[in-house]
Amino acid sequence: MVRTGISRYAGGAALAAMVMASAAATRAEQRVLPGGTDTPVFSADVVIDEQVVDAQGTVVETRPTTTYRMTVRRGARGLRTEFVYPQARLFPKGPLVDPRAGYRIEVGSSLAEGRIYDASGALVFGPPDDAAEAADPATPATTGLVHADRDVRTRKRELVRTFGQALERLKGRDRYVASEGDMFTETLVEPATNLPVEVNVARNGALAERTAISYGRMPGGRWYVARTRSELALPGEGGRRFVTTRTHTNVVSQEGR
Repeated sequence: MVRTGISRYAGGAALAAMVMASAAATRAEQRVLPGGTDTPVFSADVVIDEQVVDAQGTVVETRPTTTYRMTVRRGARGLRTEFVYPQARLFPKGPLVDPRAGYRIEVGSSLAEGRIYDASGALVFGPPDDAAEAADPATPATTGLVHADRDVRTRKRELVRTFGQALERLKGRDRYVASEGDMFTETLVEPATNLPVEVNVARNGALAERTAISYGRMPGGRWYVARTRSELALPGEGGRRFVTTRTHTNVVSQEGR
C-alpha cells in the first residue's frame, strides 16, 4: 500500500503496479482508430472491494476499498484511459484517508507509456509528456464495457468461433466449454443477449477461478458491465479464496450507438 510520506518515485511505482493491474481488463479490450480529437467514449465511477474468504465463504480479511473515476478517450494515437482518485476513506469507518487523492493516471496504447501525476499535476512516474507514443494497431475496437443490442449476432458468431457450439442449456444459460492442457474453462452466456454472465476455470480438476458478471441497461439499446465478482483460489489446502468485486456507477458512454 502507498503510505503518506513515501518518496514521490516509490509512491508512483506502487501506484503504477496497482493501477496497471486494475486497468488490465480495460487495456486488453482497446484498439486504435485513426483520427479523433481526444473525445471521451466511456466514463464511470469505479469501486473495487477485495476480501479473503475461507472455504465456507466467511470473510477472514478485508482490504481497503479503491475508488476512482475512469475515463476512456479516443484521440489521434488511439484510446487512452485516465484514472482520477477522489478524496476517499480507505475504510467506511476510521480516519485513514486514501493518500492517492488527487492523483491522475493515464494509460495509452502501451502500459510501458503510462504516466502518473500527483495532486498538483506534476509528473511523478512515466515518460515526459512530450515523448512520442506509438499506437498499437493490433488492439481491439472498444473498451469492452458497453455492448449494443445490434451486435447480438456478431457476439454469437464470436462465441462459436472461439468455443464451438454450446454444449447445452444450463439453468437457462448457454454453456460453452474449452480445454487446453490441464486447464478447463466453462462460460455461461445469456442467450437473449449473448453476453457472458459466468466464467469458471479449473486446473487439474479443481476450481481455480470464478467470475460472475452483471449488466446494466443504457439508452439506445445498449448494455454496460455494471459489476464483476471474481474469486481466485489461494495456494494451500484450506480452500481460501481472494475475492474482488468491481462496480461501475454513473456510467456515461458514446460506444455502441
